[in-house]
Amino acid sequence: MRDLTSDLRKQKFIELILPAILITKQRNENYRKKILAIGSKVYPTRRDQEFIRTLKAKYLAEDTKDLLVRLETHPTSIVLAQAALESGWGTSRFFNEANNIFGVWSFSSKEPRIYGVTRSNGQVIYLKKYDTYLQSIENYFMILATGKGFSEFRKARSTSKDPIHLATYLSRYSEQREEYVKKIVSLIESAELKQYDEHTIDPIYIKDRE
Repeated sequence: MRDLTSDLRKQKFIELILPAILITKQRNENYRKKILAIGSKVYPTRRDQEFIRTLKAKYLAEDTKDLLVRLETHPTSIVLAQAALESGWGTSRFFNEANNIFGVWSFSSKEPRIYGVTRSNGQVIYLKKYDTYLQSIENYFMILATGKGFSEFRKARSTSKDPIHLATYLSRYSEQREEYVKKIVSLIESAELKQYDEHTIDPIYIKDRE
């Protein structure tokens, strides 16, 4: 990535991770549709009930309504902007050595991870290591779906698909807080990332692999 011109690097980066973003978003949408279909049944099967219970546990949901909120996704432009910012458009060591697109920290020595940095107070920061970009993106959506600090973001994305508006709820994603939000908004606009918000992937592609 580093050897490419700035514009080409950005385009290649988007082409590299966009399919995995669309796959993850479509999979979540498939889950939501299945949950709604089960909810319309007079007599859900045991398999249906177990499906709901498993997802509730995985997403820390209080009830089915909460689960649907947590499975909601947000505009692709936001995902791309965060990915670009956190990975330096695919030039960071964490991206290249650990498939870690979003700078996600690791707090357990029992999971795959790589050394990050040592802070001024002597604290060592590690970052998660993923097998694929898809795993990194899935974990990113899981963090936003389950993190206590993103409850207002989850509520907002249930009623709005405006990436600029939604970005204002992401200050807790970074220690930079409001400055981080400004950077996300700036990237969305300067890199014209809204054009990817209407991109989708054929649901059959996901169904055939589940």
